[in-house]
Amino acid sequence: MSYQRKLNVINTGEVLSKLNVDYLSICSDGEEPETIEVTFSDLIPEFSKGVGRALRISKEHLYKHQYEALLELESGNNVILVSGTGSGKTEVWSTYSLVNKVKVLTIYPTLALASDQIERIKDYYVSVVGSDRVVEVDRPIINELGEEKVTSLLSKALVVITNPAFLMNEIKRLAVRSSTLLLNFLRDVDLIVLDEFDFYGSKGASLLLGLVSILTSYVCRKKPQIVILTATLGNPEDVRSILTSINGRDTKIVYGKAFSVPNCTYLVYGRNLSKIREYILNNININELPQEIRSLINSPELFNRYAYSIISYLKDLGYNIPELHFDVTDLLINYIYDDGVTIVFTSSIRAAERLAGRLRERV
Repeated sequence: MSYQRKLNVINTGEVLSKLNVDYLSICSDGEEPETIEVTFSDLIPEFSKGVGRALRISKEHLYKHQYEALLELESGNNVILVSGTGSGKTEVWSTYSLVNKVKVLTIYPTLALASDQIERIKDYYVSVVGSDRVVEVDRPIINELGEEKVTSLLSKALVVITNPAFLMNEIKRLAVRSSTLLLNFLRDVDLIVLDEFDFYGSKGASLLLGLVSILTSYVCRKKPQIVILTATLGNPEDVRSILTSINGRDTKIVYGKAFSVPNCTYLVYGRNLSKIREYILNNININELPQEIRSLINSPELFNRYAYSIISYLKDLGYNIPELHFDVTDLLINYIYDDGVTIVFTSSIRAAERLAGRLRERV
């Protein structure tokens, strides 16, 4: 969302130009969803004096798709929100649940993949209803804290966050005994959230919806609303029908755009290509070369694009051509001063270790 901190990002094109590197850049503009006049603090005044991300978004305007989804939830409907990464999907159900003080079961593929969202949710709830109202539950957490501690936390939880594997085991236990760790919470759930729905694939999604159907039919005292959050969904109408069949509520599909920053891809041709081309023109009689090679050499743009092929061809003929040398550490060393995280892909672990060693020598 737009409340993300603006980073000081190194402009790779400027760095490459300073290094006399010839390159092709393909750039796309950033995009932000349409906003409305309503801010988060208009809906949840406590955010204006909240902590962490609650305070950070308090004066931010809601995206149009967030508000549309909120209105559908307020009307008692199920919601399928199809919107890209960074478009504030988590804020939809968390805002609705905080305003209405409802109990929420949130299911992520794995808790490890949801760590960022979970920290955001905790900030929101701490700012409004205090600590220990958001509880993560899976087998490693139970092993770490013990069942007694987890049971105590669940007794005052407003949001329980878990994964399908743990939930399935809880349902299996209910089939053979009358009580499980989550039973009391599940009985009073008002809202079930299925996040990262596109993660599961067709078979996994069907299984997950089956679990939700069992919960709704045999465990929950009332028919909870259901929210699906996903970046993409190939069969939204089919999923809409399934959700409505589970709890008898109307299901609305809301689409939103993703928040994205400007993005550039750089194809590096090589260093000092103009000097290499000049060397070829001054030291080789290109009229003796085939027409297609001459046309590539005579055009600076085409020469840059096909430099490796041209130089390889000339070397095969026995000509001594300067190397197209570009030391990638000359580029990477600049990212030390970048606020973001730089990820470098190499052909092997050994290549990565060699590259890291060369960078350490230069720092």
